[in-house]
Amino acid sequence: MNPARSYSETAGRYIDATGGATLSEEVLSDHPALDMLLDHAVQVVGLDEEIAGDLTYTALKQITLDDATGNLLWRHEGLTEAREELAERQREGIHSEAPIVERHLFSMAIALLDEEDETLSEPRRLVKEHAIHDRRFTGVEPLIDNVVPLRRAQQPQEPSQAEHKEQEALHHRVAQRRRTGATMEPRQPANDEAPAKPTPKPKHQQWLDDLLADDDAELERIAAMPMLVNGLIPAESYGYVFGASGVGKSFVVLNLAHAVATGSNWLGEPDYTVEKPGIVVYVAAEGANGVRVRKRAMEQETGVNAPLLRILSAAPMMDGPDGHLLAETLKELENRMGEPVRMVVLDTLSQAMEGDQNAAEATGAFVRGCQEVQANGAAVAVVHHSGLSDENRMRGSTNLKAAGDFEFCIKGSTESTIGIHQTKAKDLEPLGGALVLKARKVTINGLQRANGEPMTSLVVEKASLAQQLNAESKLSANERTLMEVMQDQGSAVVGKDEARQAFYKAKGDSGSSARQAFNRALKSLGERQLVHANDDDLSLYMDDPS
Repeated sequence: MNPARSYSETAGRYIDATGGATLSEEVLSDHPALDMLLDHAVQVVGLDEEIAGDLTYTALKQITLDDATGNLLWRHEGLTEAREELAERQREGIHSEAPIVERHLFSMAIALLDEEDETLSEPRRLVKEHAIHDRRFTGVEPLIDNVVPLRRAQQPQEPSQAEHKEQEALHHRVAQRRRTGATMEPRQPANDEAPAKPTPKPKHQQWLDDLLADDDAELERIAAMPMLVNGLIPAESYGYVFGASGVGKSFVVLNLAHAVATGSNWLGEPDYTVEKPGIVVYVAAEGANGVRVRKRAMEQETGVNAPLLRILSAAPMMDGPDGHLLAETLKELENRMGEPVRMVVLDTLSQAMEGDQNAAEATGAFVRGCQEVQANGAAVAVVHHSGLSDENRMRGSTNLKAAGDFEFCIKGSTESTIGIHQTKAKDLEPLGGALVLKARKVTINGLQRANGEPMTSLVVEKASLAQQLNAESKLSANERTLMEVMQDQGSAVVGKDEARQAFYKAKGDSGSSARQAFNRALKSLGERQLVHANDDDLSLYMDDPS
């Protein structure tokens, strides 16, 4: 007889004989997908064989087929409900504390239910083909270890002495079967056993609760939303920092990562505080050596070391099993360092996925891999390239943008300034304008290259007001010079003659052409309401004391 057909017939007889009990390990040992799932748990997830066996048998016991839709169910719930339950457990902090089988059980079950997840596509086909229809289960549970009840009894009770003896006998028979490969007859339920009532989580009830929610309470919840970097990036969020090659996006993200890892205000600005510092993992898929040099330069210039800023030189493929492996690695990193992972940077997207970034299926898998990392409590920032024909949008499928909570477009200029433009801010107030940084070259103390030359790197810092205005307003060279000499005086109000002489000195000329350049620059800046002038004094409009 065909093995798959034999399994289906055996499972059907077991359901009939037990009045709808959860399938036993003896029945499931012939499941066509069992070996594939065991191999996945051992080789991909990295579990030992005993835990992998418990995980796989438990998952198969809890998978059924929806009678109405033909989709797979887990614990009588669909994919959306399973994900919501996982998210709720993670919010309450109970998922990370659960036994290892229970933690991995969610991942395996969700992967089996998700038709778009290619990780377990072949096992999913076999599970779906041989799944028992959900209506055939009554909720009677066999007395066996490592079974989360398919249907939870509302009032769980201690088993009787007779049931304890039966349970011990069953455990003995299970152990014997594992040693010898012997088969076992299913347990017959007692006549007085009553099926436990299911406890479904209907969607309509969730919708109704949402519609009846108190507006003030919801606004308070939104206001209390935790932030990774205040005003910029929410905690436990997912988003992108993108721009053209060589524009400086990696410098910007590394600067942010340093702030999160050290608890410093980003750029020293009080508006950009870090509420909860912690470990930042920078996945340097495009060059870990360069990132380490930049990190040292940043520590030197800020005077703040960042031991919690860790650099990973490997390139995990987030559209495959590596997303899960990275999430598990970060849990172990937290255990060893005794600190939570607050942020993960993937630099860049193209080096962290195998599939086509223009394909919805591949980018969907990439996002799901990142969400596994995000589910541990970390914000995920993906460094990406801008479009080939449009620098204002990301390259690749629109699925990427749709999945993000935040998005920043990085642009450069000829003055070594870097503009940060916020292009998406879910649940946040928009910045209202570009942030402008200045790139500066520094020599790293105590380090030399093999040829004896000093080791150097760029660092980014907040640009001067003149540089910011130049980046935003396209100042002419003379206008920029005038604004810079005004700022250099260190006073809100500058004498006109004093400003004129400083301008001549900066230009290296005091002749008629320099006088005309000063007058034209002053007139233009006044018309654009950047500089305020009276008979004797000048001031920048934002510093005008009147």
